[in-house]
Amino acid sequence: MTMFRMMAVVLAAAALVGCSAMQMYQNEGATKLTGRPLKDFIEATTLEVKNPQGQDLQAYLGVGGPAWAKLGETKDTGAWTMSADSNWICVTWKQLREGKENCYAVLRKGEAVRLYNAAGEPIYVGTFKKGDVHRLAG
Repeated sequence: MTMFRMMAVVLAAAALVGCSAMQMYQNEGATKLTGRPLKDFIEATTLEVKNPQGQDLQAYLGVGGPAWAKLGETKDTGAWTMSADSNWICVTWKQLREGKENCYAVLRKGEAVRLYNAAGEPIYVGTFKKGDVHRLAG
């Protein structure tokens, strides 16, 4: 069973019991990062995740806000910020996601990371590593 089929099963189960997938993941021991812990975690980190279509995405979020990504053969640059309430990481790419800003709640459990949208649905699922491990920034 693929990771996204498993997530679909989890989402269906969550709907039956009235809680979001994000709440269920927190119930399993994941930590929602906010404020300074979120900034410290995201900054200078490479995220290796799968998007909802099952494609591998590598993104490096540099110190101070620059961002670089690789989705398949597509390379892109952009910027990341934290929301005003410091609960969300917001990323805007030049090409990816149609150049629109997208914000995510970040949950961490061990070496795993999941990024959720405002509805509490998982958008990206994967792992992280400190530094620009794929040399996306050049």
